[in-house]
Amino acid sequence: MSSSTQILVDELRSRLKRRRSDIFRYLDGLFYEDCRRIMESVSELDSDDLFLRNPASLPDYAQHVPQPMYWELIRRKLQRYEYKTPADFMTDMRAVVNNCYLYKGIHAPASKLARAMEILMEDRFVTELRAAPVPPAEVKKACTGMSSADSREVLRIYALYEGLEIGSMAGNTNIQLRTAKSATLRRMLEYAKSSAEHREKREKLRQAVKVSRVSNRRRQTMTGAHAALMQEDADVKFHQDAEPQLEQVPQNTQTPMLMMEEVSPIRLEEAGEWLEDGDFEELSPM
Repeated sequence: MSSSTQILVDELRSRLKRRRSDIFRYLDGLFYEDCRRIMESVSELDSDDLFLRNPASLPDYAQHVPQPMYWELIRRKLQRYEYKTPADFMTDMRAVVNNCYLYKGIHAPASKLARAMEILMEDRFVTELRAAPVPPAEVKKACTGMSSADSREVLRIYALYEGLEIGSMAGNTNIQLRTAKSATLRRMLEYAKSSAEHREKREKLRQAVKVSRVSNRRRQTMTGAHAALMQEDADVKFHQDAEPQLEQVPQNTQTPMLMMEEVSPIRLEEAGEWLEDGDFEELSPM
């Protein structure tokens, strides 16, 4: 490749690199523009600036909320381009309302405002940030087989987020999931999953207690049987038989052994050795 051709190739690569960088910057700018627009529209509902500044100085706030989140902090993170994905931005926005529920409770006036902000932001997440909506079929499947208490709680969540009175739904408990708000479906699914996890934990605990009780009963049964066996062994009396005695008859009477002088049939001589035929041969001196 000639030098002129190499220069053209390098220039083309440089242009493509700048073009790609411009595209990323453009897309990134669109993403942050969407985030700012959503944040401003939601924060407009907070006309009294209840969620504007850091609430960490409120009494006992740290005991209820582990991570404070507020509008000023979100704006600052948007200015510094700290959000890398839509999920990061949505997590902080949801934390504003979730912290309010934790600190104030779900029925406080501030929580009513937080719920209105939550309904708005969840719809905007789907329409502008292209967040995946919660499928109604998934909510229906998660709520199937619930206990009566859990079913009443799901109905309460539905009425709370859809702006309905539970009393007006007493005769008609059919929940219209297809027309429910995004925030409603998300909260219902969240509660259904949490309830299923609690049921699973309770079932595991119940099984563990059952196994423990069975093991204890078996252990007690074995201990009782062992104690009874030991008692039976203690009741058995072993009689030591007398050592058998030989009848005193003449043939059983010990006869004193006569001490006889030990006589060896073979005597080794220092100057000779025995041959195989038994004859002794004098060894000739070396």
